[in-house]
Amino acid sequence: MAVANGAFMVHFFQQVVQELERSPRFALGIISRVKGSSPQKQGAKALFFPDDRMLGTLGGGCLEAEIRRRAAKP
Repeated sequence: MAVANGAFMVHFFQQVVQELERSPRFALGIISRVKGSSPQKQGAKALFFPDDRMLGTLGGGCLEAEIRRRAAKP
């Protein structure tokens, strides 16, 4: 499992670098702490783009909606 997770992490951060080369406008969301139940664990991460694309997940719901809203702001 650690290898698969490590491979995902490498891919995720390679994608961050590629997006920075294209356009520096996106939001990065990271679950830094979980209190109670949560659809994602601590460390989950996602990139949110102004055109409504998303890479990764924070578990959906209000949290992702808020970050999408912020990423869309000029």
